[in-house]
Amino acid sequence: MIKGVVFDLDGVIVNTPDIYFKTMKEYIRGHSVKVKDEDVSKLIGYSLRDELMLINQKYGLNIELSEFVSVVLSKSRKLMEKEMKVNDGFTELLSELKENRFKTAVASNNVPSTIDFILSKYGFLESFDAIVGADDVKHGKPSPEIYIKAVEKLGLKKEECIAIEDTLIGLKAVSAAGLKCIAFPNKFTNGQNLLSKPKQNHGFCGSRKTKGFARRFAKSGLRLKPKVLRGGLRKRSSAKNLFGAVLTIGSLTELNSGVIRGL
Repeated sequence: MIKGVVFDLDGVIVNTPDIYFKTMKEYIRGHSVKVKDEDVSKLIGYSLRDELMLINQKYGLNIELSEFVSVVLSKSRKLMEKEMKVNDGFTELLSELKENRFKTAVASNNVPSTIDFILSKYGFLESFDAIVGADDVKHGKPSPEIYIKAVEKLGLKKEECIAIEDTLIGLKAVSAAGLKCIAFPNKFTNGQNLLSKPKQNHGFCGSRKTKGFARRFAKSGLRLKPKVLRGGLRKRSSAKNLFGAVLTIGSLTELNSGVIRGL
């Protein structure tokens, strides 16, 4: 039976991928480098350490980690103050989970100071039973370490947890950790086939064409009865019904051999 939900932070809880895209594009251009939007998009989801490694390799730069982290965090924080928003429906979803005594965690490639800033800003910090960031592990996503540690901190087994991710990097981490996962693509990852690698144990809920966190979940049309998972999707549903289905179905065996697709 599912007892815990592990959330990615950026792109799942808040709309920060847009902010990181702007910050990263400006930073790279500041080093007299011509950069394509598609190349910047590919950096979304990695830890700052891994982002810098990819930037240095691609553009032949030799930027120090300390300088990179300082500038990127400072600029992104300023944009967060102006542009950051909680994804529609997340607050209600988190409340629903806590009311029903599910354990919740955040597993993010972001640094602890930014994780705390974001969660504190919206009053979410005390709502999570566990928080794991990039500095808490040796290797960030796509390594499974973050998810393995999050499950351990929740005091649960991997079979008792489901994760929500918005990038292929995150999905690889979840799969390697052995958790079930709902793929929740952001506008930078919506063109990627988030189900191709890996295929198993993932549910795909909607796309950026359907606005709003709860609305996208609702559009996947899952209900409380397991037979609906086998029989296809339904239009009438809600975020509550979807998570009721996913979280009360028990072993989630219906997910093992296939994929749940959004409408």
